[in-house]
Amino acid sequence: VVTWDPRGEWRSEGVMHLNSPDLEGRDMSHIISYLATLPEVALDAVNDPKIGMTGASYGGGIQLATAAIDHRIDAIVPTIAWNNLTDVLFPRSSVNSGWGTILPAVLALTFAREHPRIFPVAIAGVLFGYASQDDLDLVDSLSYADRLKDITAPTLLIQGTVDTLFTLDQAHLNAVELINAGTTTKVIWYCGGHGTCLSDYNDGELVIDRTLAWLDRYVKGNENVETGP
Repeated sequence: VVTWDPRGEWRSEGVMHLNSPDLEGRDMSHIISYLATLPEVALDAVNDPKIGMTGASYGGGIQLATAAIDHRIDAIVPTIAWNNLTDVLFPRSSVNSGWGTILPAVLALTFAREHPRIFPVAIAGVLFGYASQDDLDLVDSLSYADRLKDITAPTLLIQGTVDTLFTLDQAHLNAVELINAGTTTKVIWYCGGHGTCLSDYNDGELVIDRTLAWLDRYVKGNENVETGP
């Protein structure tokens, strides 16, 4: 298992660009190349390790950003990720004031070093309730939404029914893009996400079981594994 601090956060150097394929995606691609040099890592080919990715929220987005540019990844399981941050943070060119307040606060508390325009855009949005076209263009320029068609890794999308940030439609949009591109894709909904589940607390076990089954099927190559409906 390999984990890392993304650029601009915690001990990592650099500047956060919201999981841009050309920046955070390239960072992950370098990690994959490093893994291929380790003797304990199984390979599909030279410089091509057997690898799957899991992670939630920002850790879900990086999977889509990386898989769009690096086809060495055998399978991904993005959990409570997004399709288009512009639609999430600036619905109908207004500002998601709830999460628009929380996210900058979290970045500040973790001493994140983000793109120099991201924090001012978020603060201005909260204060004045709108986003300019330049703001929207900035977020779009960092997005992976238009690169989803390049993903070839079998993808299990897991999204929370009570998620108030990355709602179910974000997983639906990702699934449509991937399916239209011919990528093996499944979607799971569970009670969880960026919100509070007040009912079925056993959904977490289902998520773990389906995640492991997906990796067994598409990373280990065990064709006898059932990945669910």
